[in-house]
Parts: sequence; structure tokens; C-alpha cells
Amino acid sequence: QQVIALMQDGKYKQAQEITRSKGNAHVEAIMIELEKLGEYAANKALMFNEASSEIATRAQVITITALTISIFFGIFFAMYLSLSITNRLDRIGYAASKMAEGDLRQALEVKGGDELSKLSQNFNIIANKLSKSYKTLEIGRASCRERV
Repeated sequence: QQVIALMQDGKYKQAQEITRSKGNAHVEAIMIELEKLGEYAANKALMFNEASSEIATRAQVITITALTISIFFGIFFAMYLSLSITNRLDRIGYAASKMAEGDLRQALEVKGGDELSKLSQNFNIIANKLSKSYKTLEIGRASCRERV
């Protein structure tokens, strides 16, 4: 404002003098503030970078944990399913070997509606029919003996 007033009064040399002396101080003050602003921006960028690194690390930990849990449950489910199928097939095999030895009174427990359950039902039907056929043969054989 002082420089403007001097310029309006036509005192150009005095206005230049004030501008040179005070202008340099103002420019230096502005430069210092600009340096502070640059440092502030750099610090903010560094904080954002650190925060994003923490988020990335957390995401990796969560992903690895979820993957590990998924693999564990997958293995557990596969083992359970495998043991379930194997046990049911073993029971069918055991009953078939008993029938082959002549014990026709085999009956398998039927659970569910899958292929192994249907196989067990069919096995029970076969065992029942064989048992009835054997009884019929025994009755026929007994009646033949009585005739003789």
C-alpha cells in the first residue's frame, strides 16, 4: 500500500527503494513457506505410502489365512468323503464274501439316495431272493426225501 501511494504521488524512486528492500524479504518469506509446503506434501505422501504398505501386508495375511483355512477344510472334507465311501464299499464287500461262503442272510443298512445306497438296496434284494430260492430248494429236497 505504501508503494502504491508513492507511485500515485509520482515518487517512483522511493517506491523502487521500498520494493527492493521489503520485496526481497517478502520473496524470501514466500520461498521459505513454499519449502515448508513441499516438505508437508512429501511427509503426507510418505504417510500414505506407509499406510498403503500396511494395508497390502494385511491383505496378504488375510489372503494366506483364508487360503490355508480353505485348504484345511478341503482336505478334511475329501478325507471324510473318501472314508465314507471306502467304509460303505468295505461293508458291501464283506457281505458279498459272506454270501460267497454260503451265509445268505446278509442285509446291508441303506442310507441316502446315492449310487452306493442303490447298490446296497440291490444287494439286499439279491440276498433276499437267493435266500428264498435256497429255502425253496431245501423244501423241495426234503419233500423228495420223504417220497423216497
